[in-house]
Amino acid sequence: MALLSSGQQHLDTSPVFLAAWKGHWQLVGAMIEKGLKVNQEDGEDSLLELAIAQDEEFWIIVLLRSGVDVDYRSRSRGRTPLMHAVTRGKISTVDLLLRKGAAANAQDTFGSTPLLEAITQDDSDLVDILLQHGADRNLRDKRGYTPIILAARLGRTAIMQRLLDPPTLSSNLTQSDARSLLMSVIARGQIETLNLLLGNGFDVNSQDSFGTTPLHKAVIQGHIGAVKALIDHGADVLSADKHGNTPLLLASGYGKVQIVRRLLRAENIDLECCDISGRTPLLKAVAVGQEGVVDLLLSKSAKTTSRDKNGDTPLLLAAGFGDIYMVRRLLEARDIDLETRDRDGRTPLLRAACNCCDELIDLLIDSGADTSCIDNFGFTALSLAISNPEARNAISLLLRKAKTPGVFLRQGAKVGHPKTVEVLLKAGSPLDDCDEEGRTPLWWAACCGHERIVELLLETGRVNANAKDIHGQTPLKMAAERNHGRIIRTLVRAGADRNIKDASGRDPRWWQRAFNSRPARGLPRLSKTKKRRIRAQ
Repeated sequence: MALLSSGQQHLDTSPVFLAAWKGHWQLVGAMIEKGLKVNQEDGEDSLLELAIAQDEEFWIIVLLRSGVDVDYRSRSRGRTPLMHAVTRGKISTVDLLLRKGAAANAQDTFGSTPLLEAITQDDSDLVDILLQHGADRNLRDKRGYTPIILAARLGRTAIMQRLLDPPTLSSNLTQSDARSLLMSVIARGQIETLNLLLGNGFDVNSQDSFGTTPLHKAVIQGHIGAVKALIDHGADVLSADKHGNTPLLLASGYGKVQIVRRLLRAENIDLECCDISGRTPLLKAVAVGQEGVVDLLLSKSAKTTSRDKNGDTPLLLAAGFGDIYMVRRLLEARDIDLETRDRDGRTPLLRAACNCCDELIDLLIDSGADTSCIDNFGFTALSLAISNPEARNAISLLLRKAKTPGVFLRQGAKVGHPKTVEVLLKAGSPLDDCDEEGRTPLWWAACCGHERIVELLLETGRVNANAKDIHGQTPLKMAAERNHGRIIRTLVRAGADRNIKDASGRDPRWWQRAFNSRPARGLPRLSKTKKRRIRAQ
């Protein structure tokens, strides 16, 4: 009576449920003998669920004989007694409930089934019993997981073997499910599970909406075991995703040396495959500084002259990044081109000079790089280095190692870089050094209209203002022909001879009048007497 009276204190709890919670099953049995209805519920649990929770197998049998509902569902999650028994791993209870007609395919509010619960518990014996009683291998929970998908995600290989018997089960999965299953297994590095799936007919070359295959996934995850398994089962090593990436391109870009080595052993591997940006495996490896991958690719004779859509070659990329090891390794290749140029006309040396990488500049010059080359904007290696305030060592290195140091001053005068000219003048560059046609720095500055450079050269007091090229043309003649008035006057003040004639017998004044309708001031005009004489003729 004390128990019954205490039960009355619980507004939502009947005496029989309170007795069951307390484990007083003898009292529950007495109530059943007195005609108690065994299918009572108490908000959440049933008597059968309480007996299962307390491992009261004898009273489970009593309740079953008394007609208890074996498929009663809890209000909150809709779980059945069978699900509770599976969760607790009670094989005998599960078997008993199934023999009494419990629904093997009942689903709770989350879509979970007894079979899914057994897989979660990693209990192969429970899985066997449920399958023997007709558990559906294709039912999904609300996450979209079927038993085989859940087992694969959890790495339950032994259970997967049971679920894949017969092997035709894989054909019951949608293509999306099968692919998702493979990707999930690969992401977790579950090689044994992967081999099991591949051996049961799963498509090794299936692609998702981005064109990614299982082999792509294995490469990205860096699982060499998965890569080997996939290739052994016929994975296409040339398959490209929507960005044009093949497994080799991905492995090269991610620096997966072991994977690259395995892919290179494939019979039909393509060393020169390109992604949508035009980059080959070698270009990708160089771009991210993957030395081990570069060594492997070069050992297989990957082309060092390939260009991406930006016009970059492996050597240009390495020089641009200042990667000494990579440049040195590439220079060992037979087909390397030291003077290859990018879209801006820059060679590896020009890129190295732009970054003021002293060691790299030294290496390239010693390898035979042309120090006199000019890019599309008129910059030389020296002028690029001079534009960087931290380039003192690079400047002295270029001046010291250049085969024809005079070319720098001519180039600086030609393209109009006063700062470059100032540095070169201080360094003692030869002022009247000329090119193959006899053109000096002053000749180029006057011809191209660079007034400040003309002044800098004349201020030294050691420049020959009347130096002729092979055609007899002086700086004054070139300035006059192009009508550079200020330069004409500067040259005349510096002592340039206005009467020197070129190879055609014409002086600067003649050329100025011939090419310009409004000649600039600086050269003497023809006298009126001479003009009348010309008219009379």
